[in-house]
Amino acid sequence: MLHPHTTLRLASPAKGLGIFATQPIPKGTVTWVLDPLDQVITAEQAARVRAGLSTALLAAFDHDYYRLRDGRYILTHDNTRFMNHDCAPNCVHAAADVEIALRDIAAGEELTNDYAGLLDAHEAFACACGAPCCRRWIRPDDVQARPEHWRDAVLSAWSRHLQVEQPLGELLAQSSLGPRRRLRA
Repeated sequence: MLHPHTTLRLASPAKGLGIFATQPIPKGTVTWVLDPLDQVITAEQAARVRAGLSTALLAAFDHDYYRLRDGRYILTHDNTRFMNHDCAPNCVHAAADVEIALRDIAAGEELTNDYAGLLDAHEAFACACGAPCCRRWIRPDDVQARPEHWRDAVLSAWSRHLQVEQPLGELLAQSSLGPRRRLRA
């Protein structure tokens, strides 16, 4: 489930739709958590589905599902599939089923994620996010190039999660990062 203080609107003609904060979202806030309405399929199931799709439907599958680092695919029931890539994202997956704000997100600001590590090999793409650190080309293995950066960024954001309001707290409690589990370095 996507954070309730967000809305869907046009990000730009090049990007298409995007998700925007309707009020400030503090660092450490859960911005998305897997919920019972989201559909999760294994890599094997995805391969069977992909094999039977036309080119047009394959493009829709690749746009609407996203791959987790553990190989599973998720089709979210809400607007989460419209979260755009950015090389300097303000959100990141803290676990396969939880995404958090890496920094404070201002009202009106687009919520973004770095797609590297969440792509299949055929999904590499040219990037035009405009960030000063833009890599210009996004590949599935980009995230492995800076594992300590992402680990430190996630741990820093997660260290704040108990200090900020969590509108998705009920679902967070049921997630892999629920109350008895800890995020590990």
